[in-house]
Amino acid sequence: MTADCAIFELPPVMKLEDCEALHNFFQESRGQAVTLNCASVTRMTGLSAQLVFFAVRRWSADGVKFALSDASEGCMQSLRTLGLDVFLFQEGARA
Repeated sequence: MTADCAIFELPPVMKLEDCEALHNFFQESRGQAVTLNCASVTRMTGLSAQLVFFAVRRWSADGVKFALSDASEGCMQSLRTLGLDVFLFQEGARA
């Protein structure tokens, strides 16, 4: 985490404990810019995608920068499959 942007590295596939860690990260980072590094993601689970979706909405409503960086093809395909790609990138979550 830098002084002006909190960064979270998403694992290749998020297990339940990874989702809990991401949720805690979001709680601790509320009010500051956030970047999720998606380079290692091979597949996003429904729960992890929901967490990201709702965080993007919250950060957008708060007027705080939220970015998905280095989105892998697996990440993008998962978001497309879940129908969230349009919503996430419409909200401006792309780095």
